[in-house]
Amino acid sequence: MQAEEKVVLEASDTLLSSVIDETKSQPKIETVINVLQQGLRMKQPMVAGIGGNDGLRLSRAAFGTMLKFCDKLEVLLKLTEDVHVAANSIGEAEQGD
Repeated sequence: MQAEEKVVLEASDTLLSSVIDETKSQPKIETVINVLQQGLRMKQPMVAGIGGNDGLRLSRAAFGTMLKFCDKLEVLLKLTEDVHVAANSIGEAEQGD
């Protein structure tokens, strides 16, 4: 009988978990996911609404898988920072009005 293996999560695993599962999502990642989903709803409203909440969960899982196997985590991190900066600048502009 083999001893139990201890699984050690890397930072990329935590990031992907945040993309896939909204209950484990980090605030910045959740904002990016919301922006991407809103873009989909605007560009393809018929397709985006078909699956409802289940479709959105499946889309998150597929997106996380694509990020993992296409080695695009760095792109997601860059997008996350860009969205965060844009959101902050919009908030500052609204406060200045």
